Amino acid sequence: MSFKRKTLEISILYGSLLFPLSVLFNILAKEIYLVFFFLLIPSLLFEKKNWHPPRFLINLLGLSFILIFFLTVSLTNFLEKALETLFLLLSLKFLENKTLRDYLQIYLLEFLILCGASFYYAELSFFLILALSFIYFGYALFLHLYMEEGEVSILTGEEIKAIIFSFGALLFLSFILSIVFFLGLPRLQVPLFTLGIEKERAKTGFTDKIRLGSFSEIQESSAPVLRIIFEKNYKPDPKELYFKVIAFDYFDGRTWKRTVSKEEENPLRAQKGPAKKATFYLLSGQQDYLPFLERKLYIKASFPLRHYQDGIVKSAEPLNYPVKYELYFTEIGSEVFYKQEPEAFLVKYLQVPEVSESIKKLAEKLKGKNDRETLENILNYFKKEGFQYSLSSLPLGEKALENFLFKVKRGNCEYFAGTTALLLRLNGIPSRVIGGYRGAIYNPQGGYYLVEERFAHSWVEAYLQGSWVRIDPTPGFSYEMLIRKKGILETLRLYYDLLNHYYTKLILDYNYQKQKKFYEILREKLTLREEKPFKDFNFKSGLKEKKLLVIFFLILLGLFFFLKYGRTLFEPKEKRLLRAFFKELKKRGYVKRENEGIFELIEKLRDEALKNRALKFAKIYSEYYYKDKPFDKMVISELKRCLKELRNLS
Repeated sequence: MSFKRKTLEISILYGSLLFPLSVLFNILAKEIYLVFFFLLIPSLLFEKKNWHPPRFLINLLGLSFILIFFLTVSLTNFLEKALETLFLLLSLKFLENKTLRDYLQIYLLEFLILCGASFYYAELSFFLILALSFIYFGYALFLHLYMEEGEVSILTGEEIKAIIFSFGALLFLSFILSIVFFLGLPRLQVPLFTLGIEKERAKTGFTDKIRLGSFSEIQESSAPVLRIIFEKNYKPDPKELYFKVIAFDYFDGRTWKRTVSKEEENPLRAQKGPAKKATFYLLSGQQDYLPFLERKLYIKASFPLRHYQDGIVKSAEPLNYPVKYELYFTEIGSEVFYKQEPEAFLVKYLQVPEVSESIKKLAEKLKGKNDRETLENILNYFKKEGFQYSLSSLPLGEKALENFLFKVKRGNCEYFAGTTALLLRLNGIPSRVIGGYRGAIYNPQGGYYLVEERFAHSWVEAYLQGSWVRIDPTPGFSYEMLIRKKGILETLRLYYDLLNHYYTKLILDYNYQKQKKFYEILREKLTLREEKPFKDFNFKSGLKEKKLLVIFFLILLGLFFFLKYGRTLFEPKEKRLLRAFFKELKKRGYVKRENEGIFELIEKLRDEALKNRALKFAKIYSEYYYKDKPFDKMVISELKRCLKELRNLS
């Protein structure tokens, strides 16, 4: 089996497009994709017709793309605009009449796109795509260089097999070295580049305001948000977990917003109690707010934190996700962070917008003898009137709240939470809406809890009798409705998430401190050797170190043999036989010159018997090689027999 050079080059080149296309789909605007395919599709026709547009026209179009980049770029969108420009320049390169230099430029553009896209992804799937692209680009460049330097027009199956094995060995050695570099090379404590990343952080998770009905978009997504590992021997019930992210205090009739004054920052009060520890791996942005469990004591992180009077915690600097932090908390319960609140800070939790008379009358009707009774009346109202939990057909518009209370009587969690907080405030009870996540999936294989976007939830905190109390007014919303039925697909999904978890944990846990510790242990092993009497020596002592030494020696030995014989090891059999033929003649004093043909060399032979056997080998080899006939098993056997006869001559 053989392949034409042009067919092979074009197939490899267009196949490489799968990498940038797969990672940019969720990043770039669809209009950019339309322009890309508008330029790419004609290139296939040009390849077939063997015609290409003049280079100066393509260069002119490329300059226009670069000019648009400089006219539209800013510090907040630098990365996105750079990826757009690289993507469009990539489509232009496919229009050109391609030489080896163009192939190299195309792979470089694709590699730069993957590097830029790495900011948007932290999943194992992207790492696998990136690793696969390294292998693909490596083989592609190797093939292009091999065909160019060797002036190959047709590539045989044997040659392709040899290329796969030889370059695979180099890749394996590169992988070994990359592990050494990962463990040993110094790492920065802050990102090297931070241009154009702020804009993307609010695309997922919570923001500083919540519009009625907006949770329905989040609750339909299964994207992972958070993984939590609790301390040993502590395994809470997943359905009892409430993760607070943000608190909303201001309501304008349609949207709940978060307002914070300077006086509310960094309260240095922590609840007392026996501490339990949980390690959080936050995977996606929450506008730099940190999810935490109720009744937290404090959070320990490698980045500066900003605490607020309402217990909410936010990073004091922009974060690059995923991030890791530790939460210390007391037993999970119904009461939350602060027991008592200064009167001055309670005023903001009584703010109400202009509402209709019907809502005011309802609030008055639900007022009880005390605050607790008022709360019970509000919750009972939802039950008696048959309110239902729903993610679809939600009331919207200026009268969304009124329609929800008196007509539709159907909504998702923020409708119930927002309405409850409003009715409490109308009755003089301080309250706030909390945005966060309820429940988690326990992964028994990894021993951690997984929180997904669909666990997004909102509830109310009311200030009753001198303490904040959590109230979850949403009827029909249960933990069970979020959990998928166990089956083969769910099991595979959890195993895939487990791989993602270990990948994230490996990257985040191996920090500068661990690297420093690694160096200290290595230095201690190399410099501090304990002197032992000779009689204590036995073969089993230090067996682990001996095994490592043997493995290291074998790797070095393998590397030596590969460098010395690697070129011939994966050569086609006929070329190895030809090399052995010349080697045999060299032993007898006949060395082939650089530009000398095989028959010219044989003419120099003086021994007739040697000359006849050499001619027999040369005729068979030339018959198949110069007429592009395949060297099948019979021909290879015949060549081996001729070579054996040549060697047997005294």
